[in-house]
Amino acid sequence: MSIKTPKDNSRNGENMSIKIPTLPFGKMNNVIPMNTGGRLLGFAQATNLIGAIAESYNRTLDYRTDIKRLEMEELRIEEQARLAHDAIDKNFKLQMAHLSNRRGEAMACYEAVHRELSSIHDQRQTVMKMAEETQKAALRPETSLEEKRLQHEAALQYLSCSIELGQHAGRQLEQAKQNLPLVDLQKIAI
Repeated sequence: MSIKTPKDNSRNGENMSIKIPTLPFGKMNNVIPMNTGGRLLGFAQATNLIGAIAESYNRTLDYRTDIKRLEMEELRIEEQARLAHDAIDKNFKLQMAHLSNRRGEAMACYEAVHRELSSIHDQRQTVMKMAEETQKAALRPETSLEEKRLQHEAALQYLSCSIELGQHAGRQLEQAKQNLPLVDLQKIAI
């Protein structure tokens, strides 16, 4: 489309026209200021290729910034999970050490009681064997009456001693039972 000038601008009767490039109506949007992301692009930016490149570069930087922010958030969450895992692991190790110590103490107490009760049992077995031997000696036909009476009294003494050893073993067992720490199953968390 050409714009014609008035005749007084003409030379030698020629009609001079100024040629101005024209844009179709649909392309007019490119020259009208646009609102993109809260920023108003002016006429120069709308027609300038550098403005479009700058906008694209800004968006790329925004995306990269978001990606870095997300990566940092991921690292923060991983560190938080590692710290929580370390705390749980430390608590687990402390509880296991505590249980190991309690087991060692209980085993030491059990072994001491077991040794003492085994000793009492062995003594009682020995006394019972001695009572049995004296009873056999008293029942032999060649044993005199006086010796039979002494053997019988000795057998009664051995049986009395055996009863005392049994009662002592019962007291030791009861004392050991009272000395053992109570196990609170409610405190043991799984």
